[in-house]
Amino acid sequence: LLGLENNPELLVQRLRPAMSQTSEDQERAQFDPKLSASFFYDKNVSPGMQNKSKSERLSGDLSIDTFLPTGTSIGITQVNNSNVLDSRLMTDNSTRLGLNVTQSLLQGAGTRVNLASLRQARLNTLSSEYELRAYAESFTAAVEKAYWNYYVSRLKVQIFIDSLDLAQKQLMETEERIDIGKLSASELAAAQAELALRRGELINARSSEETYRLRLLRLLNPPGGDFWNLDLQLLDVPTPPPGPLEDVEGFVDGALEKRPDYRQAELAVQRGDLELVKTRNGLLPK
Repeated sequence: LLGLENNPELLVQRLRPAMSQTSEDQERAQFDPKLSASFFYDKNVSPGMQNKSKSERLSGDLSIDTFLPTGTSIGITQVNNSNVLDSRLMTDNSTRLGLNVTQSLLQGAGTRVNLASLRQARLNTLSSEYELRAYAESFTAAVEKAYWNYYVSRLKVQIFIDSLDLAQKQLMETEERIDIGKLSASELAAAQAELALRRGELINARSSEETYRLRLLRLLNPPGGDFWNLDLQLLDVPTPPPGPLEDVEGFVDGALEKRPDYRQAELAVQRGDLELVKTRNGLLPK
């Protein structure tokens, strides 16, 4: 849990589903109605010999257009015009309401092709969620593996410490037996070589222990500076699995149902099928 909370790459991975959701919203927006309006006003004054001629024109239009997944485009437009020629004499008002409906017959017809991009975006969002899940599972497995590697490395250090103590005792016994004449002096070199070998193995074991400790700390990424100087206390110890394992078929079925990479592969096949629908639609006449 500490590693999942403090892993910066996981924070980036958590943003990917939201980014994919944005693309899904963009594809869905093509079916949103579009509202537009315009306004125009014009005034002219012409000087005359006796009276000035004045005219005013006011016009405006309001339209709403929408595109349906069936390939149907619907547009409704209302236009209002008002002309005033010397307001005391003449006023002309007109209103027009128009309805326009266009239906695709071949290319772009039907919900299957028009919803293909939206469905692909949804599959991409779902795939990004599986990708996030796969990364979290992989990261969790890496933390557990680093934990047990560090645990084993500490056991190895203790083993090499005991082995070094045994080699030192053997060297002392060899020196005593040489002093009392039971062994020749040539046997001392072998005991000293064995002691040096055990010391080298202990140095390598401690180096591996430190490497695994730093690797685990890097994955945990605890808050605060100088985290590489922290001392880890390993509380969990390995225990044998309780009872016999279940049948292999149960594990295979669970993997086929839950493995993120397998689910992503299925989504990739579905995205390919949708791309084929769009390609075939592009070959049709319009």
